[in-house]
Parts: sequence; structure tokens; C-alpha cells
Amino acid sequence: MYFPDRNPISPTQEFCENCDIEVSVRRLDRLSESPVYGQFGLTDRQFETVVSAYECGYYDIPREMNQAELAEHFDVSHQAVSERLRRAHGTIIRNVLDYRIQQRDHDISPRMRPEVDV
Repeated sequence: MYFPDRNPISPTQEFCENCDIEVSVRRLDRLSESPVYGQFGLTDRQFETVVSAYECGYYDIPREMNQAELAEHFDVSHQAVSERLRRAHGTIIRNVLDYRIQQRDHDISPRMRPEVDV
């Protein structure tokens, strides 16, 4: 569900419970951080670094640009670019997998879902 802000979340949850509609809040994201609509939870710097890396050919085979050149482009150290990319990649992978797992679980009948202990 999407809300303009957090205020309607509790009343909506209470309404659902009163109507015997099972609902649980798994996570709250700003729309701009949504895997579908935004930056996949990346910080602005991480997003800009990944976009620049992509546009400059860092992900091409063979690479058109390496991390040292990206670091020079952003006027930061090679280590800073490396850490920024690693954190960004981890965030993207986590958010994409979370989104796809939720999508997969939503498509499966509740009777067919395996029980998972968390």
C-alpha cells in the first residue's frame, strides 16, 4: 500500500483488523526508495556513483573505465569508490531480492506457502 505519509498507517491497520483482514507491516519505505519507483534505497552518492559507473562503461566487458578513473571523476579515493559501489551493490541486491520474494510469496496461495521460522 502507498500512503502520502505515515499518519494513515495505524488507522488502516486497525480498520483491517476490525474487518478480520490479516495485515502486517513488513517494511516502510519512502516512495523514492522503492525498488520499483526510486533509487532502490541507495543514498544520493551511491546512486550517482552507480549511474556514472554504468554510463562510463565500468560494467562493460571489457571495462571502459576502472575504479581509479571513477575515483578521479568524483575526486575521491579509490577506496571510497570501492566501498560506495560495494554498499550500493549490496543494497540493490537486498532490495531486489526482498521485492521479488514478496512478489513471489504474494503470487502463491497462502495454503501453498511453506512455513518459515524467522
